[in-house]
Amino acid sequence: MRTATVSDIGLHRERNEDAFLVSVVGKCTLALVADGVGGRGNGAFASAAAREYFSELIRLRKLNMIDQQPLRDALIQMAVHTLHTDVVRRSAEDENCRGMACTLTLVIADSVEYTLYQVGDSRLYHRNSNGLNQISVDQTLSEEMFKAGRISSEQRATHPDRHTLSQAIGVAPMRAALQPAVTRGQWTEDDILLLCSDGLSGMVRDEAINAIFQEHPEPETAAEALRQAALEAGGKDNITVVIMQNRSPQA
Repeated sequence: MRTATVSDIGLHRERNEDAFLVSVVGKCTLALVADGVGGRGNGAFASAAAREYFSELIRLRKLNMIDQQPLRDALIQMAVHTLHTDVVRRSAEDENCRGMACTLTLVIADSVEYTLYQVGDSRLYHRNSNGLNQISVDQTLSEEMFKAGRISSEQRATHPDRHTLSQAIGVAPMRAALQPAVTRGQWTEDDILLLCSDGLSGMVRDEAINAIFQEHPEPETAAEALRQAALEAGGKDNITVVIMQNRSPQA
């Protein structure tokens, strides 16, 4: 598997509140993107906490069984809930972290399949010979209203609550307890998985993202081209891109 990453503060933010991680764990690759939310820059604390928490689990070899599918969900679900509880606690105890929260889009992949664990609206795309497909479903109030038939797809795209999260790490959900969405998929040689914050997906249309991959088949150049496209579109938010390509480093 080949990977490439890029993160940029954008053109209008005072700091980069995104965080990302890519690490080999056993026979799998784990990748995550966390997008911080919260006033006074507190989102940076939450997204950094997500990266540091999973980095520590990997360092302590507590995720070494994730390449065994029956144990994968239990390990990651437990980890996400522990992270969420820790962020809530730190937000309550530390005034510097008050109100912090973040999204979490985490992917575990081997050469045959991948599993997505998602909280919030940072996205996962899968690109193959058929084009680019969004795998994640934004966990926002406008998305919930659309699924309930209360608004149309056109209204969803411009609704005032299109960025209001229905779930986030560090924030008690409005209805049921926090529950990461789990999605499994198959991928084959040369397929691409794209994890990104809404600094990319909110600025660059899916068609343009797909065209960039067509023009830039190498992960490193594609990541840079996506960053540039988001900046040229206005760079209104932090931009984070993680690309996973299903091929060997020698390919």
